[in-house]
Amino acid sequence: RLEKEESEEIKMCEVIDSYARERELQGMKQGIKQGELQGMMKEKIVLLIKLLKQKLGHVSKELVMQIEVSPEDKLDQLTIKIFDVEDEEDVLEILS
Repeated sequence: RLEKEESEEIKMCEVIDSYARERELQGMKQGIKQGELQGMMKEKIVLLIKLLKQKLGHVSKELVMQIEVSPEDKLDQLTIKIFDVEDEEDVLEILS
């Protein structure tokens, strides 16, 4: 009987260890995905700023900061409307 109890205890420990490893892997996968999304967002911001500098000749630090804190859907709108932009006010209007 004692051997049976020890065997069940070992199995429980193995199950707990397996569960902990599984949760750790899930966390790592989630972290990697979040990092990829953040990287893509950063690339989008950098590209938009480069395009605006090319189009407008200069982009103020204030506008760069506004772009960096804008939600992704607003950045997408700016990307689509980039050919309509004539000055920084146009950009701010799109981002608002």
